Amino acid sequence: SGEQLHKMKKHTDWVMAAEFNHTSTYLATGDRNGGVVVWDAEAGQEVQTFTGHRGAITSLAWRTPDLLVSASEDGSVKTWSVKEGAQAKTVAAHSSTVSVRLTVDGLMVTAGRDKTITTWDKEGNKGKTFTITNDLPVRATLSHEGKRVIATDWTGRVYVWDTADGRELSGISLNPPTIAEQQQQVAKRIVDLEADLPKLQAKLAEATAATIKAKADVEAAKDANAKRPLNLAAEVAAKKQDEAKAAFENAESELKIAKSSVERLKLGAFYAQVWKAKGDFAAHKDEQKRLLAEAESAKGALKQAEDDIKAAKKVKTTTKEEKEKIAKRIKDLEKTISENKKLASDSKAAAEKMTKPLTAEEKKLQALTADYQKLKAASTGIPVKSAKL
Repeated sequence: SGEQLHKMKKHTDWVMAAEFNHTSTYLATGDRNGGVVVWDAEAGQEVQTFTGHRGAITSLAWRTPDLLVSASEDGSVKTWSVKEGAQAKTVAAHSSTVSVRLTVDGLMVTAGRDKTITTWDKEGNKGKTFTITNDLPVRATLSHEGKRVIATDWTGRVYVWDTADGRELSGISLNPPTIAEQQQQVAKRIVDLEADLPKLQAKLAEATAATIKAKADVEAAKDANAKRPLNLAAEVAAKKQDEAKAAFENAESELKIAKSSVERLKLGAFYAQVWKAKGDFAAHKDEQKRLLAEAESAKGALKQAEDDIKAAKKVKTTTKEEKEKIAKRIKDLEKTISENKKLASDSKAAAEKMTKPLTAEEKKLQALTADYQKLKAASTGIPVKSAKL
């Protein structure tokens, strides 16, 4: 129904991980301060609070319905007993651990910012370690029977290893190649095809000559018995000629497509520059707006503090305690005024300092966009339209 059942408040910083246990009786949550809280999932009440990590909690997993495992940026992986309310085990897994997962049999796999994936047995003893070569890992898990380790990195690449011998079984990228990579691939393919075409053309000429000769041999034969094997040879020669012709024409067609894609990729690369320039310009404009808003907000706070001081000075006091309280209040407000004066001045100055570079950046973006439109028109035959930011 989408109805909110509970709203639990305990953490003092961002909640970074959350995980239900196998029976959905407990919900574990971990925060950026390294705190772990276990909740009664039905009642929404706190059951246990665990402390001990010195870094943010990055991942949670349940070993059993009562044993919770937490991974932290401090590099440790800790096991907690909800029943006992205490730490049951800890291992130093990585320089900074980003992920922990377990199988139903209790086998564990962890991933760290050191670009390694590590397996652990049921007793917490270290098993195999696998290295990611591309980028930092995001998550790692085990297949249900524990024979495969699967991991992903920030580029979208997926790795699969055999846990028995440590072999990498496969690796696939879930993201398409970049434009630069595509350009390299196309350039290499063009070189290869241009090198292959003369060879294919020579094979076609050779096959054509063989076919002509085979047909001539058939015509020169004087009786049916002599023609029979020659006809068969002519058919074989004709088939080879057709195959050679198809190979040559396919290579010619592929070369034509590859060469046409060079301009398409060039246009795509140029568009990527325009897109990045637009994004950078928008981000810088937003930062200038933020600074100006910050300056205005500081001015408002400054005026409010000045008004509060005037009001405080009008308050009649009769005791020493009241006078000291008002004096402290005025002193705090004067500090607020000083801080907001500086903030308003600094923010305004920073915003004004951005004006000249932003004007130059806008002109550069307009020129870049106009050049892209011209390049697009030249490659597609579409009339040039005025550039719009």
